[in-house]
Amino acid sequence: MDIERLVNNARLARLPEFCVEALASLCATLRKNKQEEFYDLMVEKCTAHTLTDQEILDEFPEAEKADLFRMLVIVGMIDRAFETYREKNIPEEILLENLLDAPIWLEYHMENYSHPGFQWRIVEWCRTLWEGNVLKFGRLQLETAGVYKEEYNTYRTKEGKIVFASENEAGKEWECLLSKGDRIVSIHIPASGPLKKELCIESFRRMREYLAKYRPDIGYKAVRCSSWLLDPQLQQILPTHSNILAFQTLGHIRASGTFETETVGRVFGEKAKAEGINAVPHKTDMQKRLAAFAAEGGRFDNGVMFILKEEFDSLCDGKAVSVS
Repeated sequence: MDIERLVNNARLARLPEFCVEALASLCATLRKNKQEEFYDLMVEKCTAHTLTDQEILDEFPEAEKADLFRMLVIVGMIDRAFETYREKNIPEEILLENLLDAPIWLEYHMENYSHPGFQWRIVEWCRTLWEGNVLKFGRLQLETAGVYKEEYNTYRTKEGKIVFASENEAGKEWECLLSKGDRIVSIHIPASGPLKKELCIESFRRMREYLAKYRPDIGYKAVRCSSWLLDPQLQQILPTHSNILAFQTLGHIRASGTFETETVGRVFGEKAKAEGINAVPHKTDMQKRLAAFAAEGGRFDNGVMFILKEEFDSLCDGKAVSVS
């Protein structure tokens, strides 16, 4: 265990100094308790995707220590991340942007648990970023490995409207644009500030440049995004000037219909997920609007957005796209 190197990694990820100090203190404790080999093994197993959270909990039954140890594991994997990006021919500056997810999730953890650390799901997510499977380009992140897996196809009607339908529902003169197995790329939305439309389009431009230069082998036919932010019901809940609603106009959206979503956790926090929306105060306008919707029996959903390749190119070129 190289404590100085781990501290440097934590600072490279822009973790605040109080968190860096907490990680350094944990390192000192691990060394004192002769747990350095255990830590090295956990980093190795996490890198190999064989680590389970139970192994961490068995060693650190106290929540605060387990949470901080999870973060230390992720910080310890940053060295390998630089090697991985070089091996995959991914520019180093993209990794440096990806590392900025760590302080985002630290902030979320502090808001919900009042001490530094990560939950297990964040370990898995950061590992995905460190492995170069999801890449950050400004406001948005890109996942390059993906195919169309929906239970419905995407069609263009003879009137030029884009619709989602099964083969049995499709009109005879409809053009099938997307069906199972077609290559796509996906977008993720980190919680890194306002979802301003112009920032998203700038991310699109950078993504297109990256794909053309580094991944010309991907003949993607569309860009996909799945998120609680794409719930079509938000169009009746949020104000018309909402950045979220502006983002929804960038592509063709459809409700998932599963009602399995992160809305409550993302808007109200972990306590609301466990105890209900009314267990926490409703301070922001968004919280108040969503709470009123839920109080009237509303159920939050995920939405799925598709932006066809030609539409994606038009947006990147600064041209208007009609998605009605």
